[in-house]
Amino acid sequence: MARAWPVPGIAAETPVDVAAPRILAVRLDEVAHHRERALLRTDPEDLHDLRVATRRLRAALRLLGGPLAQAEPGVKALGDALGWVRDIDVQVAWLERVRAVADRDERPGIAWLLDERRALLPPLEAAARAAADRYHQHLEPPLRIYLREGGYPEPLGGSRVRRAVARRLRRVGRRAVALLTTDDVAGVHALRIAGKKARYDLELVESALGAPATDALARLKQLQELTGEVHDRDVHLALLPEWIARAPRPEQPGAVRLLRDALAERRHSAALLDGELVLWRTREEAAALAHAIAAG
Repeated sequence: MARAWPVPGIAAETPVDVAAPRILAVRLDEVAHHRERALLRTDPEDLHDLRVATRRLRAALRLLGGPLAQAEPGVKALGDALGWVRDIDVQVAWLERVRAVADRDERPGIAWLLDERRALLPPLEAAARAAADRYHQHLEPPLRIYLREGGYPEPLGGSRVRRAVARRLRRVGRRAVALLTTDDVAGVHALRIAGKKARYDLELVESALGAPATDALARLKQLQELTGEVHDRDVHLALLPEWIARAPRPEQPGAVRLLRDALAERRHSAALLDGELVLWRTREEAAALAHAIAAG
């Protein structure tokens, strides 16, 4: 994942209505930079970087507030369209990796599913390009025109922003406590999303909030990576049952190989996440990080 572009000229004492246009201008430029490369489709990671850039822009619109927050659903629509392509990219990369090390009798089945997944890409890519065009033509121009209408006349490191970020962290803590077992696919996904939103908010104001935000980001990065790995394995496993049920007999060895690998990788990723969750629960990590942010 590409690093967030830094925003120069902001500090804890910078008023939000001064910081907002600077932050949003950088986030808009970040999306524009990644858009051209992503739509060329020469490297799947370019599309992932664009999707992350849209999430960072959404975080800015939500956290800074004002009338520009109304644009957040439009940016989400672009991110969702990119997400459908990204899901297939991840599946294709996984199938290619397994096929490369599979036995000869397993390869036909894996290749069959790989061709099926690749066939899904053209309409999804077309939908993503259309969403990018709508964003570029209809949403980005008014955002740039009305940049200065966002924000509030209080310090960026003030109580309103700090409380908003602290709420994000507490939500991560609640999700971690609620996740009684990593077999809960929906629970892992909810924790992953909560961690992402908290991370993007913190990236936005790290330079203003200082060490507490930097500490929280470091802790969230590990949690987000582990929940992301478990989520990817869950996506793989969700793909397999229907395919196995309808796969012709020659493809069955490949189907069994994929299921065996997916289950083993899922168990490994879940064990690592379990270890991380123990730390978050026993140390009340989220509450401590949220308190440090809110206290300033």
